[in-house]
Amino acid sequence: MIPFLRQVAGAYAANELGNLQDYCFVFPNKRSGVFFTHYLALEAAGKPFLMPEIATIAEVTRSFSALTEAPRLDQLFILYNEYRELSGENVADFDRFLFWGEMLLNDFNDVDLYLVDPHKLFVNLQRFREVSANYLTEEQTEIINRYWGEKFVHSSPDEFWNHIHSTPTPLENKFLQLWEVLDELFERFHKRLLTTAWPPAACLPATPSIF
Repeated sequence: MIPFLRQVAGAYAANELGNLQDYCFVFPNKRSGVFFTHYLALEAAGKPFLMPEIATIAEVTRSFSALTEAPRLDQLFILYNEYRELSGENVADFDRFLFWGEMLLNDFNDVDLYLVDPHKLFVNLQRFREVSANYLTEEQTEIINRYWGEKFVHSSPDEFWNHIHSTPTPLENKFLQLWEVLDELFERFHKRLLTTAWPPAACLPATPSIF
C-alpha cells in the first residue's frame, strides 16, 4: 500500500514539477511535512526542481497574526504560576508539573487553532457521569506514578469517572483539581500572554531548496 503522502507527492511530481516553487503545502505538523518532502524527492528522483514552501497549520496561523508567540519554556512557567494561584499552595513542584503542562499547552494550542469554544469544552466534571473508556494506557499510568510519586489505581476499567473512588486518593484529588480549573486556567493563561511584551522572534529569509 502506497502511503497517502507519497501518492500526493507523486501526483504533483508528475504534473506540476516545474511549478512547485509556486505552491505552499500546509500540514498538521512538521513530521508530515518532512515525510512529504522525502517522498517528493523520491518521486522526482533525477529531475531538478525547486522545493515548494512547506508549513504547518500553526505557522500559517502565526503569519496572519500581529502577535508574537511566547517561547515554550516561558509558556510553561506562566501556566504553572497560574495553576498554582488557582489551586493554592498544595501543588506539585515545577518538575512534576512539567508532564501535565506540556499536555495542557498542546491542548490549549489545539483549542485556539481549531477555534473551539473553551467554555463548552472545559466543562465541569460534575456534568459527566458515565463515559465509557479506559482513558489511561499502562505506559501513561507508569508515567503518572513516576511524576506524582504515588500509585494510580483503577477502580473500574469501563467507566471514566468510576476511576475516581468515592473517597478519592491524593493522586485522584490532584487530577480532579486540575480538571475543575481548566476553563479558568485557560482564560488566565491567555490574558497573561496577551499582557506580556514578547520580543519579536528571529526569522531567517526563506531560501528555495533545489533537488
